[in-house]
Amino acid sequence: MIARCVVVAVLFAAVALGQEVAPAETTPAAAVEATTVEGSGAAAAAVDASAPTTTTLAPLASDAPATNSTKCVAWKMCNSTADCGEGKGNLCLGTFVGKCNCNACINFWSCKDDAACGGLKGACDMKSNTCRCWEALEKNGFPFLKAVSDLCNVAECAADGGASCLGLPCNTGRCVCKA
Repeated sequence: MIARCVVVAVLFAAVALGQEVAPAETTPAAAVEATTVEGSGAAAAAVDASAPTTTTLAPLASDAPATNSTKCVAWKMCNSTADCGEGKGNLCLGTFVGKCNCNACINFWSCKDDAACGGLKGACDMKSNTCRCWEALEKNGFPFLKAVSDLCNVAECAADGGASCLGLPCNTGRCVCKA
């Protein structure tokens, strides 16, 4: 029972981290023996630590954004539902998918150029070598309230971010395919 709990916990963690679980060897029955939990009278399973057990975690198909193809690939990164292939019911699931990701720029983060500030144009202050995200948004015509209401997680962007997001990347999602 304990061995099953450990395996379930590992599998749950793998799924939570977005990894697919490939078939693996299982613990041989000889490696698990019944014992009694001291003082309780209840039976429990003990696992022989020297017995061979493996759980193989396979990486996802790709962490590169999906391209518009006819076949849906489950959990592939996407910028819109169109990236998840043709078929009724396929979705690009995520938060603010295809919108400008202002969270890519982290205030006071150490930088040598704008790339370290999530790509936000003018965000790296060369005097202090730190990211000044809100100041850069303001210089680019987006004071705080306008940035929050018109740009961050609101404005549509091309797959590469680009000019529409002032150099910031787009929020991505994952393809969910209908069977």
